[in-house]
Amino acid sequence: MGHRGEGATDSAFAQNRDISERRLRLAENTVPSFRQSLRQGANGFELDAIQTKDNKIVCTHIDEVAQHITIAYQPPEKYIGRMQLYQVREIPVGMQGSGRIPSLEDTLLMVKHEFPGAEVNIELKGKIGNMEDLPDDTSPSFCRCVLDVVEATAFPLADISFSSFSHRYLMEMAQLCPAAKLGALYDGPRHDGELLYAGAGEDIDRCAQLTVGSLEKTLGYVPSLYCVNPEVSFVTEETLRWLHERNLKLYCWALHEVCPEGNTPEQKAYGERLVRAVNIAHAVGMKELTFITDHVDNVRSLLLRTFG
Repeated sequence: MGHRGEGATDSAFAQNRDISERRLRLAENTVPSFRQSLRQGANGFELDAIQTKDNKIVCTHIDEVAQHITIAYQPPEKYIGRMQLYQVREIPVGMQGSGRIPSLEDTLLMVKHEFPGAEVNIELKGKIGNMEDLPDDTSPSFCRCVLDVVEATAFPLADISFSSFSHRYLMEMAQLCPAAKLGALYDGPRHDGELLYAGAGEDIDRCAQLTVGSLEKTLGYVPSLYCVNPEVSFVTEETLRWLHERNLKLYCWALHEVCPEGNTPEQKAYGERLVRAVNIAHAVGMKELTFITDHVDNVRSLLLRTFG
């Protein structure tokens, strides 16, 4: 499954890449990037969903505009959550500034018409903490707005999974749409060894590092859970056995991802992490494992070469 389409270009996920590689990629979370990942053979792609001031849903990872632009541009507001949809559409994103942020509606209609049956994993970003001066109880809610788009486009609910680091969003989505496929995102390691969300705690607002204890807590909050989405480094036989016994799916992602086919120590190590995860899944009897990756072609090639 493609990560933000063809792969990340704007954030920490992309910072350890050579600048020439980043320039070759289509801007993340854009329709051309989503389309490219499917053309590369991905069964679907992951996107990030954020709510605009006029209650539209757009595909972008961070609500702070400066995180997405590399050319001279003065946005009308600092945060996307304070902008109208027409203003968000004008933001020049990506390494060349040639990409544009699409609405969720644009994206689902493209998939529906061009790649029917492809899966779309919507990460529920919602109203990010940077928007301190905006009330949290605005109506309609973020989750309601997302579902409104799904319904308006008549996109098959069976072809969508909704994931989040927030238990609250997963709980609300379960209440609004009991048939929704829900996935709990779990923490990953930063370059300094600390957790990505160190200090965020393990309360109702945040899924934590992948352990059986944290899984049990999440399932208590969201009994209808469909899948678990951990950083691939934290996959263990104990946790995968727990998932398999409860018929839960596994979607793995990687922080600071590199191409798994290459000769550098980092590339070899990442390839070994992917193979290790598959071996553990096989050992506990799991028949299916999904990788959310910036390198669809290379991951497919590595796994076919290793496992046939």
